[in-house]
Amino acid sequence: MKRRTGLVALGLVVAGLAACSGGQIVPSPEPASSPGVGTTYETLDDLRDAFVAAGGACEHWTLVPVPPAEGMDVGSCDDDAALVLLRGPDETRLHVSELKEGSEMSGFGGEFLFGPNWIVNARECAGLAPAMGGTVATYSPHEDIRSPVSPITTSRSWRVGSDLAPGPYVVHGFYARRDAAGDVIDSDSAWMWNERTLMVVSPSDSLVELDGVAVPAALSPAFDPVANLSRRGTYRVGRDVVPGRYRLVGWYVMGQRLDATLETIEEVSGEFGATVTIEPTDFAVMFQAASIEPL
Repeated sequence: MKRRTGLVALGLVVAGLAACSGGQIVPSPEPASSPGVGTTYETLDDLRDAFVAAGGACEHWTLVPVPPAEGMDVGSCDDDAALVLLRGPDETRLHVSELKEGSEMSGFGGEFLFGPNWIVNARECAGLAPAMGGTVATYSPHEDIRSPVSPITTSRSWRVGSDLAPGPYVVHGFYARRDAAGDVIDSDSAWMWNERTLMVVSPSDSLVELDGVAVPAALSPAFDPVANLSRRGTYRVGRDVVPGRYRLVGWYVMGQRLDATLETIEEVSGEFGATVTIEPTDFAVMFQAASIEPL
């Protein structure tokens, strides 16, 4: 059975926002950027409407439950963009600082749009800024954790064989593998700073569409989903995840043990959590949960 793709747990859109405020990521010691100049939005619906009016896609709108102590309202557009309404400039300054640190430490950098009391984490932030009245913050990865090879650039189709060698890649962003007829063989995405997914390119593939970055798995640094509070993704066994028993915490969780072609070896799921045992012979593990805990 093939790995399921495009899985998004309710609440993953705040993995790089609300989860950071719990003290797991230390804000940068330098003074944080001042809150973005421009429009202040009264409600989350107002922020969503402005996002759509500026050209953002939001066919499916989901309110994300966040504990009141976090001091924010969060919504997800098409499981692809996070819209966050905060109490005021001080809270915005804190979260922008945390996003900066998390984005840099992810190894891939990032881009966010923010205003006096809001943050938008989406693609094409620069194009949204004029209409929404905010500031674009773009951060580069730290040099000492950057991959030793240049990652594949964004928004391009790559011909397998001539442009892109077959094999496994660690992806931060979106990919789709296509056959000679142009049909999608496999696709997945990992947009939040603390998510990764895997792509295994076959010699029989024709094209790979990529929006984000992809690094050959053998050259990509280890990325621990437990330490990074990841809520979903696909990770390498032995490099990112240590073999053993893990508890998947949350509602409607799922985990899959995968072989070297990302075919499912075993799937576990549960309405109120589940346990998965990762074997040393597994190539990768995919999970969707509020958190993953070693047992």
